[in-house]
Amino acid sequence: MKRIGRSATVLVLVLVVSGTALLAGCGGSSMSASDYKAQYTGTIDKFESQIEEDDRKANELVAKNDLAAVIALLNQRIKNVDEVFDEIAALRPPAEMRDLQAITLYYLFAVKQQLQAQNNLNDAIRKEEPTTDLVTAAENAKARTQKVTRELVLELEKLGITLKVMEQQPGQQPGSAPASSPAGESTAPQ
Repeated sequence: MKRIGRSATVLVLVLVVSGTALLAGCGGSSMSASDYKAQYTGTIDKFESQIEEDDRKANELVAKNDLAAVIALLNQRIKNVDEVFDEIAALRPPAEMRDLQAITLYYLFAVKQQLQAQNNLNDAIRKEEPTTDLVTAAENAKARTQKVTRELVLELEKLGITLKVMEQQPGQQPGSAPASSPAGESTAPQ
């Protein structure tokens, strides 16, 4: 019995020391507010620029009725959302900016769901399959993204953070393209 107790104690100590070392190595402390704002806005501004470029490409593809290319473009956009999600998640916000980070991650999650729903709809259209449920799913995903976008805009305003897209399009609400449009829509916080 003593031997099992000692082994358990040693195991617990090893786990505690390992966990402490991992946390120390991962930069467990938060960033300064100015560093966080700079990295956050840089990442989101780059993301929004890519969205604008993708929207232009998507509109051209829709005009050509090239649904397969639209699907491929949205798949690339989904990968971009995943990359930005990882970049934002890796930031260590100061306490006063943790809500911003949480809302931003939820926004990116909602954008990804919207793009996936749109691609499911596009694929069904391409295959000439029934789309009624997929239209509903795409519309619901769009509504969720718009709601989260409004929350994100309020949080950005509360913190006095202005993104480039907000400067370019002041006072605009999120896009109003129908959820069933093949290219989806810009989901930029505006």
